[in-house]
Formats: sequence, structure tokens, C-alpha cells
Amino acid sequence: MKLSTQELLRKLFIPAFEDGAGDGAGDDASDGASDGASDGASDGASDGKDKTYTQKQLEGIVQQRLSNQTKAAEKLNNEIEALKQRGQLTATEKNELESRLEQIQNETLTKEQIAANDRKKVEAKNKKQVDELTVDVAKWKGLHTTSTIERDLYDAAAGNKAVSPKQLVKLLRPDSQLVDELDKDKKPTGSLVTQVTLMDVDENGKAVKLKLSPQQAVKRMSELEEHENLFQYDGAGGFGKRNRAAGGNASDIRDLAAKDPKAYMEGRKSGKIEL
Repeated sequence: MKLSTQELLRKLFIPAFEDGAGDGAGDDASDGASDGASDGASDGASDGKDKTYTQKQLEGIVQQRLSNQTKAAEKLNNEIEALKQRGQLTATEKNELESRLEQIQNETLTKEQIAANDRKKVEAKNKKQVDELTVDVAKWKGLHTTSTIERDLYDAAAGNKAVSPKQLVKLLRPDSQLVDELDKDKKPTGSLVTQVTLMDVDENGKAVKLKLSPQQAVKRMSELEEHENLFQYDGAGGFGKRNRAAGGNASDIRDLAAKDPKAYMEGRKSGKIEL
């Protein structure tokens, strides 16, 4: 016969260890204890003496009761899991069932074991909270780092007349990070500043990595011929970055061709002058 969810819940909530309740725990438990009780009663009636038990017999009775309780808890746990799988329980019903199961399980435990279980629950709850806070801190730290670096790079690019400050930010962002700010004695001040790693060459033409502030890095890039297309330049005459005056490129190139044909032709061949 199939039971409805509500009927099954009512059945589960009948205390598992009340006298006469349940086929397993109630009968088995009563059997374990009643044997001794009935024997005592019959013996008392026959010979007028109280029934006595050995330590071994008492331990057997206790173990039987514990075994019955454990079986009842396992049965209830299986029924709860079955109900969960059917997906017909509300959140309140699930909590009530789990609370009832925990109560039954605790009946078979010592005080020390119950305390240990409670401690584990508190530790698990605290760990979950710590993990959630760690994720939140990492998230906000990442947002703060990104916002600070990109703002510093944008300001440096705009201050050095980049054609497109956003383009320069994308170019330098992978090589930028927040580091401790150092005072004149090379000791941390407690603040963080943006630092850019820029590839350059020394006076001997050897490749070097420079650790620069955004302003220093962008200014250095504006001085390098390989990055001249990223910046606007003031002035007239010459070619390359010197003929890239805003609004005057075409006239500067014509002037150069007229005044210095050789320089003009060299610029055309090298690709530094484009028509």
C-alpha cells in the first residue's frame, strides 16, 4: 500500500522508541528489556526473590537497546533520503525531518560524542563563512587593482598626448601591477602605487627591463621611434615623429620635399613618411 507524503511524514514523526511504536525499534527494544523484566517477575512470584543480573547480561541489554536505536535511525535516514529524492518536501519539512533524525542519532551517543559533533558543525559553519569572505575580498581586491592601474595609465597617456589613451591602457595593462610605495630610504610607506615594466635598451644597445611609474613609462614610449604612431607631436619640418604635428602633417611633408629632397626620399624609403 502506498502512503501519501503527509501520511509518511506523520508516520516518521511518531517517536521511534516509545513503547509499542514501530515494528523494529519498539518491539526489538521492548523484547530486549522485557525478557529480563518478565523473568524477574516470574522468578519473584515463584520463589519470592528479586532477579539479579550479571555485568555481562546488563551490557547485553544495553547493547541491544543501542542496536535497536541505531537500526531505527538508519531506517528513518533512508526514508528521509527517499523523500528528498522524490522532491515532494518543502524546505520546512526537510529541516524538521533532519532535526528529528539528528535527535534520534544523538540518543545513541555519549555526551562527549554529541559535543564533538556540535563542535564539528560550528567549525564547518565558520569555515564556510571564512571561504565566502575570502572570495569576496579577492573579488573586491581585483576590482580595486584593475580600476587603480587603468586610471593611472589613462591619466599618463592623456598627459603625454597619446592619440588614443584607451589604446595605450590596453597596451600597458598586462605589464602593470600595484606595488608597495617606497620612501627615500627604500622603506614601504604603507601605500600602493602602479608600476609598469617597460622593455628598453641601454647605452650599449642591450635589452633591459625598466620598472617605471605610468608617467615615466608613457613619456619614455613617446621618445621611442617604434611607438611614435601612438602620440601626437607639435612642431614642423623633418619627418617621422617630427612631421606629425596635429593638422599640419601634409604641409610639413611638402615643405620637406621642397627644402630637403634627400631627407624626403630617405623618409619615403624607410617608411617614415607615408602619403
